[in-house]
Amino acid sequence: MSSETKGKEELLMLYDGKCNVCNWAVQFSLNRIADNAIMRYASLQSEFAAKTLKKLDVNCFEDEKNPDVPTTSAVIHRGKVYTKLRASVITLKYFRWPWPILAFLISLLPNFLGEKFYDWFASNRFRFFGGTEKVQAIPKEKENLFLDKDEGELAGF
Repeated sequence: MSSETKGKEELLMLYDGKCNVCNWAVQFSLNRIADNAIMRYASLQSEFAAKTLKKLDVNCFEDEKNPDVPTTSAVIHRGKVYTKLRASVITLKYFRWPWPILAFLISLLPNFLGEKFYDWFASNRFRFFGGTEKVQAIPKEKENLFLDKDEGELAGF
């Protein structure tokens, strides 16, 4: 455990690097993580994410018609994998004020309703926000938070 992460909650977000709204969400989160947490990121298109998902037996590519397009992002926290809307709730919970309130409000939704909304939004995200063929450029000052390279074992997750 490095001094940078000592005493902090660690989260790993696996996101669709070719989705504009997903890239926006990553950029949005970079400057909103609370002081008691550290979030690391990896594109679902990366080798790191593929190995991580396989190791944890999680499938983020469930659409048989488009097997190369992720159907959900994932957040790994304390060894547990959260997908769909629950991944968003866990992420918001570790943002600075007032975002944890939104996490609490979303968590009040019945699971089936939240999942239904997430599935609808995810299946329409390219239509609403477009996509890109290239995974987003990583801000130089935040490169250490992105694990898109093969870095071995998932220490801390």
